[in-house]
Amino acid sequence: MRNGWILFGMSLLLAPLLGMGQVVLSGAIVDAEQAKPLPHVHVVASGRGTYSLRDGSFTLSLPSSARLDSLSFSLVGYHTRRVSVQQLRQATPILITLTEQTTLLPSLVVKRPKLVEKKFGIHHRSPLIHFTDGMFAKASTFEIGQLIHLGKSPAQLTSLQLYLAESRPEPARFRIRMYRLEQGQPTTPLWESPVFEQVPIHQGWLRFDLEDNNLFLKGSFLATLEFLSDATVTRPIAYEIKLGGRSKSFYRRKGSSTWNTPPHHYCLFVTARMDPSRPEEEDPETLPSFSMVSRAVSDTFQLFIRLPEEYHSNPHRFYPVRYVLDANAYLDQVGDMSSSKKNPCQCIIAGIGYKDAYVMDSLRVRDYTFPAAPAADSLAISGGGERFYSFITTELIPEIDRRYRTDTTQRTLLGHSFGGYFTLYALLRQHALPPVFHTFIAASPSISYARGDLTQQFQRIHPTSKAWVYITWGEAEGSIREWDDFTQLLKINPSYQVHSKLYKDLDHLGTAVPSFQEGLQRMPKK
Repeated sequence: MRNGWILFGMSLLLAPLLGMGQVVLSGAIVDAEQAKPLPHVHVVASGRGTYSLRDGSFTLSLPSSARLDSLSFSLVGYHTRRVSVQQLRQATPILITLTEQTTLLPSLVVKRPKLVEKKFGIHHRSPLIHFTDGMFAKASTFEIGQLIHLGKSPAQLTSLQLYLAESRPEPARFRIRMYRLEQGQPTTPLWESPVFEQVPIHQGWLRFDLEDNNLFLKGSFLATLEFLSDATVTRPIAYEIKLGGRSKSFYRRKGSSTWNTPPHHYCLFVTARMDPSRPEEEDPETLPSFSMVSRAVSDTFQLFIRLPEEYHSNPHRFYPVRYVLDANAYLDQVGDMSSSKKNPCQCIIAGIGYKDAYVMDSLRVRDYTFPAAPAADSLAISGGGERFYSFITTELIPEIDRRYRTDTTQRTLLGHSFGGYFTLYALLRQHALPPVFHTFIAASPSISYARGDLTQQFQRIHPTSKAWVYITWGEAEGSIREWDDFTQLLKINPSYQVHSKLYKDLDHLGTAVPSFQEGLQRMPKK
């Protein structure tokens, strides 16, 4: 017998017991495949039944009238078997085998969603508006990055892409990194690629394939592209940037451990393979709240308004207003600064902007400067600062005060570059009481405009309206002596409370965001 199974205690009593008229059947029950004993098998015939023991044995007494009946052997999970009493009486020994029952269930097909490649970062761009980054020299080594939000589930990164505004005859060298974020700032690298050597520079999306690296990430991280220096190149790489939006971008120069925030965003994104139900990351444009036709300027301006979270739930409170120049570029950044945990402010943000960033770039010089630039400066339109100041003070501010609950004793004006110049021009124009603005933040103001005319006006005029002023400059801008002399000129006026800062290693464009952030943190609060 298979597996050397030895039956024990099995016998067949063929003759009826004297005086009892019964048939007694004894035997064993085993699994047909493995020959192992089967306990708890239900054995029944002629209304009488028993169960097999742990060793598979059974004994059942039947009346003599059951000689023509059959025994039924049943156990859950096995096919029931029926054997006639007569057949069992003829077997020596009695061994019953049961076959395991296989239940065929309906087919269950588990379908995993087909993974698809999705984009995260800035991948939408206007085909009509093109701006390129002018912050770095052609042979510089620097690193730019875009904050990426992948979500809670790991996804495989398949590429990093950057939009190039124009082609270049020389190839370039790059390196890609992914950085961990702590308290919103990049820290240690999560991953670093080998150097990509001799990459052709052609207009359009420059794609770096990452699929073979089996790189799986989740959550938020900084994806960066490092431009490696090459002294032999004839011109820098023109990569496109985007103004406005709530994305977060970073940059740093070679040898610096400090990450800075640019006034723009990079057209840079990663692709990742993931579940099709996961939405792509987008950076939608902030739409203006309303437009306003100015009689003083004879033009239309777009107004971007952000109200504090509690504005509608606290109908009896009046709020300070922060007026932001170049709102197409800075509205979202200043708004996010004002609502951050580091600089919480229940205030109204009023951004003064234009139809789009392209129009802003051409008209801001018209509106932010006074007097008109000398012909040698080659500025097509300039000198409209007085008209623009009239628009703000006689048209815009009354409209904002009419529409919203404003605290008229707490107005701030912020501007960068020519916007910083106009911020100081507005400070100069405040002769009457009460003052229009009370705090001024001028980031890298273009004080050399019109041969330093603004400096000459401050030397001649000594406004008496009290004001708090924050003025900044970047060490990499040069002309530090000119900036320092102008700052000292402001500080000798007893009506002004002047704070200044020279940002080390920052150039003209790099000072905008940190100046606004620190100025808003330091400005006096009522």
